[in-house]
Amino acid sequence: MNTLMSKMINLDYICFLRRTDNFLLFALNDLSIENSLQQNDYLQAIPQFRLNFQRDISRLPEAEMIEELTDEDQKEYLLESIQSKPLTNKPSKQKDKDVPYFEDMENLLCGVPQTIKLTNKGKTNYYYFIVGKHVVLMCVSDEFDSTLRENLIQLNQRFESQFSVEHIDSTSDILYSDDILFAFVDVLTNKLINRYYIPHLPRDSVLLSPQSHYTSNGDSSHSNNLKQEISIFVDFLAKNNKKIKSSNFNRLTTEIDGISDIEAIADNLQIDIIELAKILLHLWVKKYMIFRIPIYTWDIFERTHKSNDYLLDGSESQKNLLELYGGGKIISLLSRFDGRNTVSEIQKKMNINDLRFMRYVYDLSDMELIKKSEKFPVLRHIGQEIVPLLVIQGLQQRDLKIIEELESRFDGSKSITSVALKMDESPEKIKHILDKIPEFVQYNSI
Repeated sequence: MNTLMSKMINLDYICFLRRTDNFLLFALNDLSIENSLQQNDYLQAIPQFRLNFQRDISRLPEAEMIEELTDEDQKEYLLESIQSKPLTNKPSKQKDKDVPYFEDMENLLCGVPQTIKLTNKGKTNYYYFIVGKHVVLMCVSDEFDSTLRENLIQLNQRFESQFSVEHIDSTSDILYSDDILFAFVDVLTNKLINRYYIPHLPRDSVLLSPQSHYTSNGDSSHSNNLKQEISIFVDFLAKNNKKIKSSNFNRLTTEIDGISDIEAIADNLQIDIIELAKILLHLWVKKYMIFRIPIYTWDIFERTHKSNDYLLDGSESQKNLLELYGGGKIISLLSRFDGRNTVSEIQKKMNINDLRFMRYVYDLSDMELIKKSEKFPVLRHIGQEIVPLLVIQGLQQRDLKIIEELESRFDGSKSITSVALKMDESPEKIKHILDKIPEFVQYNSI
């Protein structure tokens, strides 16, 4: 079973624009699983950057610069485009095949940077641009990832393959099809979630926003029920992988219990974790479910102002909570989050089984009645002379490599969980390593 996933990146917005006039063809919004990004009108960046997706002769590169390219196909394509004639007397090959990295060439010919960094009011975003044949893809993230462009090129090509040139050029409506969402999930799943996220189907529908993650031209995001939605997406995956069968996922809805992470569910169902992650991301895009950030025994929570009404005896909020959970354990638990005791310490004071306890903690967090009191490690550099001592203490060679990466990530602004998820490592693993080197770790509170 494949259990390897890649390092994540926060994406916030992806849209497809008609190349001729920047008309919005389709958009995917609010793509940060952790909901950590502020939503803006990112389309305003296009006039702000003074971008024009049509070729401009005055901005084309000099022939001398093109000659420095090592890829002969790219060089020929650019010279033909600039000179409007073949480089040699032989017929052009470009009619018969796509130039490698066609989109890179078009970005260059239009004078459009592949990535633009914009800092506004202290917040930095990276704008990625893919200039296709008829469509331009714009993606916004709060991070730079040199490997993201290849994924975005695939996504843009898949979008263009869905519609004819005539349709793209003439439409005045959103261009929607399920295949666009399938393509998005198929191409970008490994960038957006990892094995330690926890899928959840909330009992309280208020936890699920009625708005979908995409422009839909009036289509309902809940046109199918949950099991039908899973079946439709599995059929899509099966087109490229004959080993995938709908029956493998029959138990999926019961396995999504709100406390089991993706890796555990894949193990229980004995299915490929990458394919499972794609299905779960599809359900998230369609707003059937949410992803929870893992909660660990060392985490410390405090009550929010919103919780005050729930702790007021006889209040309507308290009555509703008692009715929903069938007793007062949930209220007793809520009252114990004081911002000083860990989850483990609180559980020791409760007469409640582990499974029920953790479900309550996750639910209280989802309802924003409690919030995590984050600690942000600062990791000092560990010299080579210390390495033998760390090995004696039980750290493995792989642990030492993890420490090297942690040194660049733990700068006092990121929590253990957020760094671990970005690295596709278990937060428990990272915490274990930090506990082995306490003299090199300082914890900040923000």
